Formats: sequence, C-alpha cells, structure tokens
Amino acid sequence: MMAKRAFGNTRELPSGRWQARYRGPDGCMRSAPQTFGKKRDAERWLTLKEAEIARGEWINPDEAKITVKEWGERWLSSVSPSLKPKTRASYASLLRTLIEPRFGKNEVGQVRPIMINEWVASLTKRGLSPSRVRQAYRLMSQIMMAAVNNDLIKATPCRGVRLPRMPETEPHILTSAEVERLISAMRKPHGLIVQLLAYGACGSVRRSRCGVGMSSWSRGDLSSRNRWRRSRASTSSTRPSRTNGGRSRFPASSSRRFGPTSAGYPKTRTRCSSRAGPVRPCTTTHGGGGTSTRPSTQQV
Repeated sequence: MMAKRAFGNTRELPSGRWQARYRGPDGCMRSAPQTFGKKRDAERWLTLKEAEIARGEWINPDEAKITVKEWGERWLSSVSPSLKPKTRASYASLLRTLIEPRFGKNEVGQVRPIMINEWVASLTKRGLSPSRVRQAYRLMSQIMMAAVNNDLIKATPCRGVRLPRMPETEPHILTSAEVERLISAMRKPHGLIVQLLAYGACGSVRRSRCGVGMSSWSRGDLSSRNRWRRSRASTSSTRPSRTNGGRSRFPASSSRRFGPTSAGYPKTRTRCSSRAGPVRPCTTTHGGGGTSTRPSTQQV
C-alpha cells in the first residue's frame, strides 16, 4: 500500500482526469488551476507547488483576481500625488480610452504576453501614432509591474513586445548666418553661451565639417589663450585627406606648439619616422632641453 502524501492530495474525477489539491500558507485548501490526464502529472504539480512555498515564492491566486480596471485605477490614485497635473491627466486618458476597453474586465492574473502583442498591433492598425502607442504600452507596463511588486502575479506580461518605430527626422544644423542671427537676437551674456556651444565644440572636429566660418571666432570677450588658438586655427593649412582606413597622414616630421611660451606652455617638438619598415620610436624634445622616447603607433 502506497504511503499517503505529506503535502496535498490527488483524486480521480468522474471524467477520468485527476485533480490536485493542497493547503496554502494561508490555511485554505486550493485546487490546481487545471486538471491532469495522469495521476503522476498531478503529483508532480504538487511537488513543484510545495517547493515554491518552501522558497517563499508562493503567491495567493485570489489576489490576481482583481480586474485590470480596478487595479489600474488603484495604482493611478496611489502615484497621483507625485505626478504633475498634466501627466496625471494623460495617464487617466490613456487608461480610460486605450487600456480599459481591451483589458478592463480581465483579471490581472489572466493577462498574457500574446494578449499585449495583439493589443499593440490593434492600436497600430487603428492608425494611432507610434508615440501614442508607446505611451499606452508604457502605462500598461507600469501597471503590471506594480502588480508584480505587490505579489499579485509572478511576472509582468509586458515583455517581448515589439513596438512601432518612431519616425526618424533629420536634425536641423544651423548655418553660420543662422547662428549669427541667433546670437544678435539674444541678450548678454547669453549670446556668448550660444557662441561657445556653436563654435567651441569644433576644436576636435575638422573645421570644414562644422558648417561655420573661423572668422566668427573673433566675437566675444574670450581669454587670450582662446584667441591665440583661434588665430592659430585660422592661419594653419588644411589637414591632408584621411587614408589608410581612416587614419590621418601627417608629414614625417612636424613641429607644433601647444601654447605661447609667455603663457607658460613649453615648446614641444615631435619627430616620428614614417618610412616603411618596423615600428620606430618617436623622440620628443621639451623646452627645458630634456628628451623622451615613446613607441610610434604609425606605420605606413
């Protein structure tokens, strides 16, 4: 004679299928949500349910019987104090017009990812903009995630959903004339801020790609160091074209100063060999007479 199970029990129904029942942590007897074709399948389900309770992952199935409409309204009322009036009104409108007509009567525990996918597809077919569809989905995702955090369901059904793409718009890049008009229309010192944002970011980018003339850098009450850099950039020759997979090719030896000596910037001269062959070291001569040698990363 087989020993009686320590957790739960199974019984055969008149239909020939098997039912599994167990006593939950709340002391109530509960049945499995489905019946089983074989007794061992019902016993396996009870074993998994027992392990779930032992791990502390058991969720009362009665909690998930609240409808999406009731839970959504409860969630919205709980977060309303921290929302701006416009945001709250937008959430209420999305909940009333897009979420409740589809899921309002469904229990929270009955919503599945496939239902969310079908809902998003139906909104797109109705002609709603991608932005509006995304707003509705994000709100539904927040409502269902709140259900997870409050132990109503184990996992949110808002996962693995492909949302419509937002239309890509080309950015409008201001020309030099438009920047000048914008600066002239602003009050001081805001015009200087615009000038720095428009022209100051071009230091590490080729001047020809910035869409602005270097003569505009003479505007503004900038430091002497920046004025020196501007004059240096305006009088320097253009860089050679990029070759060798995007690397710029400079002359074999070049002499550059990173600032006037009067401002405390040392003279620096770097010579690197560009002849074909193994990597050769670069020798750097400093203003104080010292030299340093470092490996060259340039190969031709």
